Amino acid sequence: MSIHSVVVDGPLAMRIQRLNAAREGATGRQILTLPLLAARLAGGFIGPASQEIFQRSSSAAGTQPNFG
Repeated sequence: MSIHSVVVDGPLAMRIQRLNAAREGATGRQILTLPLLAARLAGGFIGPASQEIFQRSSSAAGTQPNFG
């Protein structure tokens, strides 16, 4: 089974996409908002990061020099 991720903007869009997926009988579809995606990235894709881990990593990233 393959997993397909969809990133949406806001809770209403998330509900609409979930409804569409249910109507289509889609399996392996992951619907995320931007905050959920950030938590998933911070948590290492196994599961969303806890609030403590997310704040610790975002604070550490804020102290790094800007490489751009």
